[in-house]
Amino acid sequence: MTNWNDETPNFIYQENEAYPIPEKYNKQNHSPQVVVERIAESGAIAVKTYYEPGFDSTKPAFPVPSIQLMKELKEETHKNNLVLVAHGNSLEAHQFLGTANVDIIAHGLWNWETYRLEDTNEIPKEITRVLDVEIKNKIGYIPTLQVINGLRTLTDSEFLNNSELKNVLPQNLIDYYKENTNNMYASVFGDAPKPIIINNFNRISNQGKINLKYMNDYNGLILFGTDTPSSPTFGNPPGYNGYLEMIEMKNAGIPLRKILASATIENAKAFQLDHLYGTVEKGKKANLLLLDKNPLEDISAYNSILKVIIGGKIINRGNLSADKNEN
Repeated sequence: MTNWNDETPNFIYQENEAYPIPEKYNKQNHSPQVVVERIAESGAIAVKTYYEPGFDSTKPAFPVPSIQLMKELKEETHKNNLVLVAHGNSLEAHQFLGTANVDIIAHGLWNWETYRLEDTNEIPKEITRVLDVEIKNKIGYIPTLQVINGLRTLTDSEFLNNSELKNVLPQNLIDYYKENTNNMYASVFGDAPKPIIINNFNRISNQGKINLKYMNDYNGLILFGTDTPSSPTFGNPPGYNGYLEMIEMKNAGIPLRKILASATIENAKAFQLDHLYGTVEKGKKANLLLLDKNPLEDISAYNSILKVIIGGKIINRGNLSADKNEN
């Protein structure tokens, strides 16, 4: 609502916010109806919006949508046969988005605000009440556990010695990260001591995992996503981050069959693409991974790719390696 930019025309104007729209913009072109129609005409499959008051409590909060505005946005989104996806990761955001009954919430509820995961590993009732609304309304829940882990990785330069990274990132980029690890840490966390950051992010990560387990145990709609890259960190490497996300989902207690479904048929259904994707059937898109192991038996199967098939074209996995292409 405050991103006035000629290159990003799909902002929505909200009358009650104290951010006056620049005179060069016509308010009528930034209503939910006009914005969603413009997005639909572009060929998009979804409308992505935000409920984010901000990440720094010492600074003024970002503007957030009213419940009426979000309901209008949802109505217009569905009228145009699109899916309404909303960013949110805090208790406040999930309370709002659950009440607004959006289709998908992109991010798990890791930020419990004043609540904390204690040694008992019990979720506060204030948190479960919010999750129960999302479960009841069948709102898609994308946990994106690796967002938190990727930030925490800035405290651990050993991550860059992971032998898998040579297939994902050019060596000169890995070398750059190694040389600039401290600068990258400072750009995100300032001069905060690493032990404090590690403890806080371990707690937040565990909060995200225990919430995901709750969603699974009570039949919530779990979808797959990574938000890569989520922030200025080397801890969310493209592609490989999806595998790390799957490992974290398993660590959270999600059954392997649910992980497979979340990354295939459930995502396809949620984004109204199951006529093209999600299962192996005649007439659907031939985008496949051929694995050397069974993903219903071992999470490591997702890193045992024999062949990649895109649009029916077979590609050897090794040909996609950053190490091979660099040489």
